[in-house]
Amino acid sequence: RRDHRAGIRTGNLGEGAAAEDELEPSPPLAPGRAKAPTGHLGLELVRRVVGHRQLGRAPVALRLHGEHHVMNALAALAAASLWGITPEQARAVFPLLVPSAHRGEILRFRDGFTIFDDCYNSNPAALAAMIDWLAGAGGCERRILTAGEMLELGRASASLHREAGRWAAGRVDWILGVQGDAEEIVRGAIEAGHPAERARFFADTGEASAFLEGMVQPGDLVVLKGSRGVHMERILEALASGHELAEAEPAGRRKRN
Repeated sequence: RRDHRAGIRTGNLGEGAAAEDELEPSPPLAPGRAKAPTGHLGLELVRRVVGHRQLGRAPVALRLHGEHHVMNALAALAAASLWGITPEQARAVFPLLVPSAHRGEILRFRDGFTIFDDCYNSNPAALAAMIDWLAGAGGCERRILTAGEMLELGRASASLHREAGRWAAGRVDWILGVQGDAEEIVRGAIEAGHPAERARFFADTGEASAFLEGMVQPGDLVVLKGSRGVHMERILEALASGHELAEAEPAGRRKRN
């Protein structure tokens, strides 16, 4: 577990690269404010990607949300270094990376709430990373995790969903599970001490949409994530039909489906 108060952590990737995360406080994202200075909610994450010693080092800014993208960037740089790509060259390219549709987009609505759209897919590691991001996000009044079922997990499915719920318990304000084994997310969270009145399960996205429509309010940060077969984007579409979008961070957009 990453403690955002720790300041700087350095970790190794194989024999090649290391990462340093410097967490510096930035002004919170107030309702109605267009965006935080770097697009992050309440935290300015200054990423440093350090290549092989002979390649030197350079600060590299990532516009992608979540600690896990640091390791993704390191893996990409480590591979590219085999062809002579340097951290200084990465410095020019990495800031241009933007999420594709349903893969980490930030959507701000004029009614003062924000949706983190990560609907495209999910798995236990990815959901845990998203919980970490949501738990550390600043500048919001309520953090609402809306997690769809993670499909194709086999016999371990129920226990993996319960573990996700335990990981989220007490770290976010609301935990909503959608479809199938996502009920175990809610059960695991309550077993781990999360208030039962702030944990709900819904059989499908229609039920979840109706609930969120009735409870979302200014200052809310809502994460939507689930396996492709759950179609969590239907919740986003339902909310967007009744609320005007104020701003979406730049994204490599495809036609939504």
